[in-house]
Amino acid sequence: MDDGGIGWQIDPADFDAACRMIAENGRQLEGIGTLAEKSVHAVLKIACEPGAVREAAIGGFVADAVGERGIIEIQTRGFGSMKQKLAAFLSVCPVTVVWPCCEQLWLRTLDPVTGESLGRRKSPKHQHPVDVFAELYAIRELIADPNFHLKIVSLEVEEIRAKIDPANPGRGRRKKGRWPQRFEKLDKVPLRMLGQIAVDNLDGWRRLAGISPELLPETFTARQLAEQLGISDNLARMMLACLGELGLAQKLGKQGRAFVYKMSAI
Repeated sequence: MDDGGIGWQIDPADFDAACRMIAENGRQLEGIGTLAEKSVHAVLKIACEPGAVREAAIGGFVADAVGERGIIEIQTRGFGSMKQKLAAFLSVCPVTVVWPCCEQLWLRTLDPVTGESLGRRKSPKHQHPVDVFAELYAIRELIADPNFHLKIVSLEVEEIRAKIDPANPGRGRRKKGRWPQRFEKLDKVPLRMLGQIAVDNLDGWRRLAGISPELLPETFTARQLAEQLGISDNLARMMLACLGELGLAQKLGKQGRAFVYKMSAI
């Protein structure tokens, strides 16, 4: 085994080849999984390490890929759902959790009957690498493990969705006072890799957080950090909780109703 995933990069040529493979053959390739697996997940599973063994059984769980760099887990959302599996994997070897960040998102709507495209537009919604802290919060107790590595892959993605027929709403029925769903999301198809960030050590975590200590007072609140970074107060709190597990931030106490923090020198 080599450096355990430290500093490795996805080859753009491998990514493009994986996109073509999934587009041409669907997800019914050996070791790629079932129809429940979406295209972004399937492409990254191939592109991260083309020669890896996919869907390998380890310690009672199934890993997305296992190769020279250890275990690779592609997690599109809901990091909390992999907490037990990740803890088991970290006790065995290095694990790289790969998070696809949809920095550019297109929406394509299909006719639910004919499958014909009804139009394509750019979504105002998009993600930033720092948004991964909202996912990491659920597994924050594990991220300081020396075997834990994180890779953020920024993508241009097309979301395929079908318009729901009002005469046959199905999942579009109004529930718990909410308005009926107008569209059913079918898949997210990766179009282009825009960049990638490897987080393998404390310097990597500092760069990902993007905090400038010189622009913050010595002690600060989550709201002050949110204002500096241009993020929500809630995301700032989750980021600080993660940085606290890594020893990069320290909770000192309360100032009124708000907690006060200090960045650590390590």
